[in-house]
Amino acid sequence: MQKTVVVIGATGAQGGSVIKHLLNHPEFKLKAVTRKPISPAAKELTRQGVEVVAGDLGNKDSLRRAFSGAWGVFAVTNYWEHTGKEYEHGTNMIDIAKECGVSFFVWSSVDHQPRDASKCESKDKITLHLKESGLRYSIFYPACYMENISNMWTSQDGGMKTISIPMPADAPILWYSVQDTGAYVKAALMEPEKFTGKEIRAGSQWATPKQIVELLNGSGQEIFKFDAWDKEKFEEYEKQNGLSNEICAMMRFYINHPQNDNLRRTDVEVTHKPQTLKQYVDGNYKILVGQPRFALRGSSTYIPTPLRASVDRSPLPLCMATK
Repeated sequence: MQKTVVVIGATGAQGGSVIKHLLNHPEFKLKAVTRKPISPAAKELTRQGVEVVAGDLGNKDSLRRAFSGAWGVFAVTNYWEHTGKEYEHGTNMIDIAKECGVSFFVWSSVDHQPRDASKCESKDKITLHLKESGLRYSIFYPACYMENISNMWTSQDGGMKTISIPMPADAPILWYSVQDTGAYVKAALMEPEKFTGKEIRAGSQWATPKQIVELLNGSGQEIFKFDAWDKEKFEEYEKQNGLSNEICAMMRFYINHPQNDNLRRTDVEVTHKPQTLKQYVDGNYKILVGQPRFALRGSSTYIPTPLRASVDRSPLPLCMATK
């Protein structure tokens, strides 16, 4: 008999990867939870044989209907889309999963973040709630999405694309492709006894902003440049830009914790070999050098996509998680 796995955020980045890796697996039946079951993305999931159900993380009754009969749950929250409600959404999923008798719960959190970022605080509290719930669980910690690279350049100067982010050129960032998420989650769902109570950290490799630019220019055609930030420029940006508090806290984390491979430590080894940055860039180069997806109005500075919700009310769900 197949085990039903509920996937939260099935039309998003992490949930979509989980669907892709579990689709047509003989051991699992998939149930996708979305607020818009008639959206094109949801209809495509239905076409692929996934059961799509309406659900709202703020509505416990809708979660009861979604989790009914489920063996497992993959849960993720979007801090940037639901600022101030993330803790409620996360604990709702945990409580209803326990109530519905869910056997295994995989929670996507944020690892080793600075404690002054409310995004990190709410996820920490949800993680603590999960650990105290009595559910069998595993916690997935993603690194920074390689997919973020397509958002980082914001202007062209004489044919050059400028990448400007609030951190020094030589500050290492731990990267992974969100496309690999499902491989890690699948490993946990396949062997719940092995992964119960364990932490899974997804990190492919470290690279600085300068190295990213070098990789993008690797074809020999120099089309990207990096606008390096010194300490003074960073602190001035942090002081003046109220919208940037969360991002600055995360950027400070990278600056203060250079290339610490403990951030890739995992309790249980997953045999999946994640994409390298070169593999990702080579496979997505046309996307990466296309039109910039977001620039702050009146500025040539990159503002990470999550802040778009605060700036122009048109959010794109993109992870800025550190590890």
